[in-house]
Amino acid sequence: LISKTNVAIDQIHNNTTIQASPEIKAQSEGEVRFLRAYAYFMLVRLFGRVPLLDSVLTHHASQANIPQSSPDQIYAFIEQDLQFAAANLPPSGDPTRFPGRLTNGAAHGLLAKVYLTEKKWDQAMTTAGIVINSGQYDLTTPYEKIFREDGENSKESVFEIQATATQAIQTANGVQYASI
Repeated sequence: LISKTNVAIDQIHNNTTIQASPEIKAQSEGEVRFLRAYAYFMLVRLFGRVPLLDSVLTHHASQANIPQSSPDQIYAFIEQDLQFAAANLPPSGDPTRFPGRLTNGAAHGLLAKVYLTEKKWDQAMTTAGIVINSGQYDLTTPYEKIFREDGENSKESVFEIQATATQAIQTANGVQYASI
């Protein structure tokens, strides 16, 4: 995932055939940097020291053995990616055209969780407050609906993976994650 996000960021910055406004490019980069931050957040919590890759790897010998970075370095990198994402993602998505599209609420929500993990209590409270006070989310969805199709992308959902099977393709779009 990290390699793919680095390729996408490189393409956003360097591919001159991409015809998009600066705003769309910034939003796209925000989405990609959110995913990269999410991947690094999972890695650093599971393994601690991991290599920090922030660009496209070539097959050059100097990149054959990248040293591990400290957890502090990884967390600082995650924070930068999420701060960029929060600044460049919209406050809400278009649920009919792009259900589950990333928003700045998702970026702030994950950033608050990162701050909690780092025991940065004041920053966590401030960042969580941005999500809570945004007016985009609330806890009014009945509990029995949250994990059913009619509860998908409800006001409780800050970040939700889209994995709904359809009548035409009953297994190709589903996800086993919910059953675990």
